[in-house]
Amino acid sequence: MLPHQFDFYSLKLKAIQKQDTHMRNAIPAKVKLEVTLRYLATGDSLHTLEALYRVGRSTISIFLPEVCEAIYSALKDYIRIPSREDWIRIEHGFRTKWNFPGCVGALDGKHINIFAPDDTSDYYNYKGVNSIILLALVDDDYCFSYINVGTNGRASDGGVYQKSNLAQAMENNNLNLPDQSVIVADAAFPLKTYLLKPYQTTPTRREKIFNYRLSRARRIVENAFDMYITQRCVDFEDIQQGVVVPGAWRAQMRQVLEGLPPTRYNNHASRRAEAIRNTYAQLFETTEAVPWQGHMI
Repeated sequence: MLPHQFDFYSLKLKAIQKQDTHMRNAIPAKVKLEVTLRYLATGDSLHTLEALYRVGRSTISIFLPEVCEAIYSALKDYIRIPSREDWIRIEHGFRTKWNFPGCVGALDGKHINIFAPDDTSDYYNYKGVNSIILLALVDDDYCFSYINVGTNGRASDGGVYQKSNLAQAMENNNLNLPDQSVIVADAAFPLKTYLLKPYQTTPTRREKIFNYRLSRARRIVENAFDMYITQRCVDFEDIQQGVVVPGAWRAQMRQVLEGLPPTRYNNHASRRAEAIRNTYAQLFETTEAVPWQGHMI
């Protein structure tokens, strides 16, 4: 962050400055902001922050959420829904870089490990740890267009999406998207006219090609999660044992889940949604085919 940007934030966040007392001087607002920004950018532990800034861990744990709330309150006018021009740019990126025309985002969920509240199992997930779920829509350049975080880890990705304001906005066509826009997701999500997922059971060759093309576009969101975690050291260690957890669990869970039947939702895929997916499958085998796809199925 450049100095003038830090000064801009400092001016916007005057509310986090507390008054000095007879007992002690208040921590300067700039120090609170610096600690918070470092925490958000690096994922440093409170112990590390305490050593770097000479501020007690208990104090940091108190003002971190306060500063985050202040940042949101002060800057919410700067965080906006993408415009129609933004969506058109994103669609062009998915079309040219990832060979998926009409796509305006890749959707997925990620579990973030936490210390669970006492006397509850709501956060205990299928990986055997306590977590909350981060649901994210990512554009063609690995940037997050939408996030929803906080749902307990027992929920499914599709269930989190169904209850999200993104789902409501998509259903009501409130995002000013270009005509016939779609987002891509994995099998955990419901098939919609605007939300494409892979074919399941025993797909034909055409359906396998579609699944490959969808997976190629959808992996953008997985890669975005991985880049975010790597850069910020978030969710990188077993918080109980303090040991690094390798990525092997992904392959293990795929093996475990392969034999499971598809998740059932109350609203079954409509014939129109299936027709749109079939149209994409036909296009990917004909006019929108790429030379290497036959070797990838």
